[in-house]
Parts: sequence; structure tokens; C-alpha cells
Amino acid sequence: MKSLKKVCLWFIFVFVAITFAVIGYQRDSVSCEAIIDPFPTRDPNGHYLTNPSVTIGKVCSFSGELKRGQSLQKKITQGLVFCLTPDSFWQENGGWELNISDEIGEPCDDNFAGVATPPFRGGDNATFIQGWQFRNENNTGESDANAVTANSTVRYFSFVFNQSDYEAILNDFFNLPTDKNLDASKILTSRGVLTIVDLKLGNLIPNEIAWIESMKFEVKIYLPPE
Repeated sequence: MKSLKKVCLWFIFVFVAITFAVIGYQRDSVSCEAIIDPFPTRDPNGHYLTNPSVTIGKVCSFSGELKRGQSLQKKITQGLVFCLTPDSFWQENGGWELNISDEIGEPCDDNFAGVATPPFRGGDNATFIQGWQFRNENNTGESDANAVTANSTVRYFSFVFNQSDYEAILNDFFNLPTDKNLDASKILTSRGVLTIVDLKLGNLIPNEIAWIESMKFEVKIYLPPE
């Protein structure tokens, strides 16, 4: 009986270790609190992809840490999930793509943040967090000042709230025909911010592409009041 108990405990230990290795250490649970709208002034003529269109009354916050190749999924509300998904567009597991989705899944599909966060030029977009963004062109030192818009450790992003609005923006952006009579300019959007508090880079070899070895971060998601 004692031997069986030891075997069970060993399997539990291995499962927990593998879980942390794959999904990363999610240090804090999500905490939400009421706030005064930090975006009280809005340009009525502004583009719907750059200006939050809801009144903010709550902020949900958490922090975490990921190592290269790990992913994170954090449920914010019943219909919103924050994700950091390993991205290999420029370099194998070179960093992460920031996603907002509507349900826990693998991977986080239909990025509610990607369609609402300009500019839509890959590396300049705040939702892509890549090692090369923090290095100069030849990977021989830190990035030149203002060389890349996205090289900041503070990443502001916008997002929509549901699948229908996500599809409406895609249809509007690509001028796709649709049978839904939706005005994309009326879509509700909000904001979030990811702040990198510690970053370790790898593959710092001249003329190669750097990757992120590990990243500690804090996230705030701004939402309408209850």
C-alpha cells in the first residue's frame, strides 16, 4: 500500500512539473476593481480601431512569467480570455503573440485584439512581442532609439468583445461581402496594457535573430462597469 501511495505521489509531481513547463507559471489570479474611467476624452471623429468606445468602470489585473515556448491562457470574464501564444513567424519560438479570445482553447483562435490594434504591419504591432524588437538591425546591441515602434516594454492594445464584432471588422478591413447588416464603426472596443517588468534575450549572435528566453509581465484589462 505504501509503495502504491509513493507511485501516485510521483505521478502527481510529474504532472504538475509538466504543466508548469508547458503553460508557464501564472503567478497571480485575476483581480478586478472599480475605477474612474481613465479615458474620459474621446474624439467623436476618431477611427473606431484607435479609440475605445465604451465607458470604462473596471480594471482586471494579473501578472505572470513565461519561458521560451510556453503559453498562457487567463480567463478575464465569462466571455473574454487573455492569451500569450508562442510565435515563430520571424524565429522559432522567438516570442509571443498577444491574443484576446472568447473561450479557453488550444490555440486561442480569432484574435479580438489583433483586428483592433493598429498599425497592421506585423513587427510594428504591439500584439507581437519578439526578441529582435529589442535589438539593433545586426543583433550586435540594444535596439536603436525609436527604431521600431513596438520595441517598448509597455504594450497598449485594443480589443472587441465578441465573435460577431471580430468578424465584422475583418469583413470591413478586407471589403468582404457579408449577409450581416453591421456598421463596423459602431462596434464596442476597449483597451488593455501589458507591461514587461523583466526580459531575458537569447541567440545574441551578430546577424542572427534574437529570441526571448523568459519574460515577466503585468497585464491590465479595462472593462465597462458591471
